[in-house]
Amino acid sequence: MQSKPCYRTDIKNAVIELSPGYAGLDRQRLVVLVTGRTAVARIGGIAAVARHVATAKRLGLDPLVIFPARMRALGAEIAGELDEDTPCVPSDAFLESSPDDDSLVLVIAGDWYVAPQAIVMFNDATAGPAVARFEERGRLVAPVARMRMAELRAVVPRLEQGPTAELILSAVGSSAQAVSLLVSERHRLSDNVAVAHCENKLFASLGEGDEPWHVALLHELVAIPLTRVLARTRTTPAELAGVKVALGLGGAWIIATSGYWGGVAGATFALLSRIVDAIAADLARAAVRDSSQNDPYDLAGDVLVQLAIVWAVGERLGSTSAIVLAVFASAGILASATVSYLRVFRRVWAAQKLGERHDVPRDNYGSRFARRNGPAYGLFLAAIIGRFDLFLWAAAIVSHAFYLGWLRSKEPARR
Repeated sequence: MQSKPCYRTDIKNAVIELSPGYAGLDRQRLVVLVTGRTAVARIGGIAAVARHVATAKRLGLDPLVIFPARMRALGAEIAGELDEDTPCVPSDAFLESSPDDDSLVLVIAGDWYVAPQAIVMFNDATAGPAVARFEERGRLVAPVARMRMAELRAVVPRLEQGPTAELILSAVGSSAQAVSLLVSERHRLSDNVAVAHCENKLFASLGEGDEPWHVALLHELVAIPLTRVLARTRTTPAELAGVKVALGLGGAWIIATSGYWGGVAGATFALLSRIVDAIAADLARAAVRDSSQNDPYDLAGDVLVQLAIVWAVGERLGSTSAIVLAVFASAGILASATVSYLRVFRRVWAAQKLGERHDVPRDNYGSRFARRNGPAYGLFLAAIIGRFDLFLWAAAIVSHAFYLGWLRSKEPARR
């Protein structure tokens, strides 16, 4: 990997222009302290330090990485994992250029995994100097803190002398507010086994948390293991989105041209298409990227697959009433897609294009439409019992009820 210059000497002027903070965070500096090679341990396909930096930017923070002055080779390797806008500096350069005052900065230990939500909750629950402190292996540690610049300057020269979380705790003043991090929100990165445990926590935290039991079970037994494997490859969410569309269209073609077992196989392909969609979303979140569901082409692919399956069932049944139902269901699908675009995705995509924060709630009409898995389960059940006509009737009714129910309700308050 070709490395780029690994530090800048003018720290005070290296201000990154970022969008306003997510989840109520104001734009401020977040310092990632590195002590060794755990910083480049890969979690879900991305180096730990790169995950900290990407998370900081998603939260609207200005990330800065500091590594021990004597570890220039490690610094160059870390810099190769980061984008060109993120300062990556040795400790001596930081001490020469940083102010020695009472200004506050967020500090995170680079040899720990900390869940993004935990950082948000820490920031929201505290004001002024604060520390996320807990007992780990019989010792008090603190992987996250908000400290004065003078206190940070006392930590930086000692990066080679001990675990970062203990150094942070020793530097924070006794008057700092103390909060706790849940076990599920943090994990020490000390060896390969610890990294594997951390990865389990990461992928286990990616689900929506409100899925029906059968959806959650499928996610845990199929989607998460496959995501873990793909995260170690060069596979991208966009490539998986293409596979998802190919599986859906292939399933539609099989349904239209085959007998009973062909119908079951086609419905299975459609179900696999939805599983791949879940994998693409998990892979995107694991790499701290936007979900592929926010991509216009991905949404268009979902609509295309839904229309193809409806018309495949209509072709399979071959009656005039089936064609009428297919037309009615298609109109409902297109209306649902239009409403999701006008009410949600148009605003989200415009904000993303400008690099700005959007105020669309996570659980909104658009996200419900994009991750709607009910038709795939209904299609599979209809194939098993040999009643594709029931699926077509349900599609014709539900596709209209979906957007009509939303239009009749009040739009959720913006966050």
